Amino acid sequence: MLDDYTVNRVIKVYIEQRDDILGLYEEQLRRWKGLSLKATQRIEIERLSGQLENLRTMITDILVLADELKKGTIERQLAKDDIELSLEALLRFLGKM
Repeated sequence: MLDDYTVNRVIKVYIEQRDDILGLYEEQLRRWKGLSLKATQRIEIERLSGQLENLRTMITDILVLADELKKGTIERQLAKDDIELSLEALLRFLGKM
């Protein structure tokens, strides 16, 4: 179980990567594509473009997961009353049967 600070930090870092770094990489690849390149260089730029798309997908997946983890942080669990925690524990137990 994670705390609010950790989850919020993960979200902040990956949003920055998505918004800043990916944009910079895309711009650089676009510039390189506009140059007169050897065949091997063009192949490498296409490979890097594919890797950039993979990175974008991974960042999106991480942000979705972090948003889900945000719902169950330590602080959120501690804010629940005893009845709510007991009911959740019972439901988890019954779900394993």
